[in-house]
Amino acid sequence: MDLRNVRGRISMRAFDIVNARLIGFFPPAVWPQFVSEMLRIANPGGIIRLTETEMSFTNSPALEQWHAWFFESFRRAGHSFSSDGHRLDTTAMLAPFLRSSWMQEYPDQSLRHRVVVRGRGL
Repeated sequence: MDLRNVRGRISMRAFDIVNARLIGFFPPAVWPQFVSEMLRIANPGGIIRLTETEMSFTNSPALEQWHAWFFESFRRAGHSFSSDGHRLDTTAMLAPFLRSSWMQEYPDQSLRHRVVVRGRGL
């Protein structure tokens, strides 16, 4: 989905729940606009639910090595929030993005949406 073409195509405050799952591979530059759009289309008092994984919990040395290569390749491509390439670190950024986007869109209003942020490992 090209987020540059979405804004305005969906009515403002159109949904009681806005759900996104396993989208942590968006480049960091896309996230502020994406979260802002989620807030725009959610009804006041609605639910914004983000579920993400970091994929790095295993007791398998082979899978651990594969994860290391995977995360490092995303870091090198600029598709990660990680400074060291050990994971994507998207889950750590979800709540701050929601707060920041809300303050930019509605600086004089408190956050009226129920925000559910869940991170999980495999």
